[in-house]
Amino acid sequence: MGYSNTTNFVDPSWPDLYFILSGQGIEKSQAQASRVQGQKPGTFDKYYTPHVGKDAVIATIFLARPPSINEGGEIKLASNNHNDPPLIDPKYLKDPADVQAIIDGS
Repeated sequence: MGYSNTTNFVDPSWPDLYFILSGQGIEKSQAQASRVQGQKPGTFDKYYTPHVGKDAVIATIFLARPPSINEGGEIKLASNNHNDPPLIDPKYLKDPADVQAIIDGS
C-alpha cells in the first residue's frame, strides 16, 4: 500500500491517491464475486478466465480525498413504503478533478 500526490491536487501536504499492489492467483470462484461487484456479464470470462490458475499481480488505485466529497452525497426515501430501499447517490466522480487524479495516478 502506498500514497501519492497528483499535480492537480489542491493540498499538496496530503496525498490524494492511495494504491494497493497485491499478488494473488485468479480462481474460477471469483466469477461469482465479479457479478456481485457489478461487473457486466461476460467480463470475467473475457478478461480473467484465460488466467485462472496462474499467478497475478493486481494494482488498484483509489482516490483518498476526492474533490467531489465537498458536493455531498444524498440519501432519499424511494417511497413511503419502509420496505423499499433508499435512493443513494454518493456523487462519486462529479468533479472533473476526481477523474483527472485517477488518470494522473495511472
